[in-house]
Amino acid sequence: MAAGFTDAMLWVEAVAVLIAGLLAIGIVGERSPAVAEAPSIRGSLAGRPDVLYGWIARGTGSFTWFAFPLGLSVIGAERGRPGVYLAAGMSGYGLGSVVGTIVSLAVVRRFSPAPLAALAWTLMGLCWIGMGIWTTPPAIAAVAALSGATLVLGITAISRVITRSSTGAERRALLSGQTVVVNAGSSAGLLVGGSVIAAAGAEHTLIGAGAVTASVAIGVLVVRRNAAAAESAPCQTAIHVRRDRDHHPGRAA
Repeated sequence: MAAGFTDAMLWVEAVAVLIAGLLAIGIVGERSPAVAEAPSIRGSLAGRPDVLYGWIARGTGSFTWFAFPLGLSVIGAERGRPGVYLAAGMSGYGLGSVVGTIVSLAVVRRFSPAPLAALAWTLMGLCWIGMGIWTTPPAIAAVAALSGATLVLGITAISRVITRSSTGAERRALLSGQTVVVNAGSSAGLLVGGSVIAAAGAEHTLIGAGAVTASVAIGVLVVRRNAAAAESAPCQTAIHVRRDRDHHPGRAA
């Protein structure tokens, strides 16, 4: 793109999408077993707070995503190098996503998925702040690569929470809900993104979007830890009561 092959890349994209569609024609879908009533997305969330926490973090990241492509496009146009900044950011992001995809499963298996997802979106927010501060193509490419890797880790972590905690129709409902969160968040962000950038400027928008994304992710992590601590407190109290009773047979009798 930066070299000027915009028309050629559009043709490459069109051919790639066409080939992918042709390859998918022969795939036969597996019929799901008939169920009396398909579970709702809200109903499937019951008893799965980690999924909800992950959706809040991911939904916020989807909403603020506009700052990345639109912001870099505006920066390039304002500096007389249209497309260069966006190409650097997308190229770095693509490379980071590929690397993140390769290592994501191994990383997710070693750590708790929900905190890992919150950490991933926190880092992604910090990356956007970095893009708003260091606005040179090499710096943007490097920071965008880290952003792409962390985003993949976050997505993998949330998907793992869903697949480990649900099956059948509930799993399908949760995966559909995740798609709704991402698409709705992205659409809402793109709807208001142009006005926000026009009012605040591209660099300030990147910094603000990154700060919002990181803050929400950190907030989700704090709320989750507090909820887990509150749930474990009654269990610890019950254990202490049983132990105290065991050490005083007369009192227990």
